[in-house]
Amino acid sequence: MDWAELQNWDEYSKLLVGLLALTNPFGSIPVLSSLMDKFPPSEKKKVIGVAVLTFTITLVIFLFLGALILELFGITLGAFRIAGGVMFLFYALEMLGLIKIPNSSESLDVTTARSLGVTPIGIPLLAGPGTISTIILLASDHDSFSHKILVMGVILSVAVIVYVVFQAALLMGKGLGKTGTGIMNKVMGLLLAAIAVEFILDGLVAHFPQLLSVH
Repeated sequence: MDWAELQNWDEYSKLLVGLLALTNPFGSIPVLSSLMDKFPPSEKKKVIGVAVLTFTITLVIFLFLGALILELFGITLGAFRIAGGVMFLFYALEMLGLIKIPNSSESLDVTTARSLGVTPIGIPLLAGPGTISTIILLASDHDSFSHKILVMGVILSVAVIVYVVFQAALLMGKGLGKTGTGIMNKVMGLLLAAIAVEFILDGLVAHFPQLLSVH
């Protein structure tokens, strides 16, 4: 594998931060707790395991097939970047408490730990439109297999972090409290907003290259 072309390691650190902001494991703890409330501790561990596995498999699939899906529907990367950036911005505004996005998962009736882990926790709570868009966009930055391996490494890193946070939350119960969760939500929201703006600007430049010459 040729690693020489992958000089900008900063993009992988930004991907890690972006995925963490979008999955927002700390902010997801209250939702996770309420959905798993009727299950015993042993079943709750199964829910977390299935959810993280679903999250990982979903993002890896879009990592390798995302470009093909875009080509199939005739969507340009520039347009996808703008759309993804706008969507990230809405998520960021919700995390900052400025808007409210309806959550369709709240009305779902789940009966087993396995089905609950797949949906709505694995999809779309963790692997939602934002995380999927991020993976497709970052995968398109380089055509090399080396790049995809590094992105997959980031996905696995985020999956491990989410798993550890959820397991710790299971042990601590409501130890974080509303205040701790709220602070973490605000920090993640600010980071996601900055990433959203960068995606929108990159998409605009892709469609209007003359913007690069504007000072």
